[in-house]
Amino acid sequence: MKKMIEEEFENYRWYLNSYFPYTKISKNIDTVEFKEIFNNTLSLSKACQCLSSSDELNKYTSIIEYNLNNLLYFIPLNEMVSINVSIRNCVEYILKLIYFLENPSEDTITKGYRTMKDNKDKLKIFEENKNKVENTFRIYSERSNKVHLKSIPEGTLRSLLEKKLTKEYEKSDMNEIKHDIKHCFDFMLEIICFYEISLSTQQKLVMSKIVSNKWKTRIFNLK
Repeated sequence: MKKMIEEEFENYRWYLNSYFPYTKISKNIDTVEFKEIFNNTLSLSKACQCLSSSDELNKYTSIIEYNLNNLLYFIPLNEMVSINVSIRNCVEYILKLIYFLENPSEDTITKGYRTMKDNKDKLKIFEENKNKVENTFRIYSERSNKVHLKSIPEGTLRSLLEKKLTKEYEKSDMNEIKHDIKHCFDFMLEIICFYEISLSTQQKLVMSKIVSNKWKTRIFNLK
């Protein structure tokens, strides 16, 4: 983790210990999987903040950031339906951001998923980043398919809620969250560089604290 993210990680540790002391995640916060989830979630959030000074971009980045915050709230609750919704919403507005950057005069904030998917091969970014674009649509589709309620087992309200908070996380769930959020962060960096989004010197400095040297070079070369 970069220093900026490490400081936020310790704040999140305090938050979990204070408000979710009995949850499994509060006892497993130092696992590699969770640290990677937190690192990429916070890094993507910081990247969105760097774009928020533009009123037009903020329409998209503020919603992405809102759902990233929700993700860090729902993970300790072990609330997979809401986790799926949060990730899906992040992906949806990353896609809408791309369509806005392709055609700023078009109303893309209300553009539906089906319309975006049917026209993805017309995007300028698609030619050079086909796999990343395809993977983004795949994540949206898979998270949408998982947004359904399972049958509720019998038991008292208290026992049901206690079991939900204290049961072990599925390792496969954590790995999927980790990979999906990492993809979103990497793809957002690609979007910034591909469309040559203008960043101030201060914004570039903030970005340099959360990205690898490869991305740092590309970002500082933006006009």
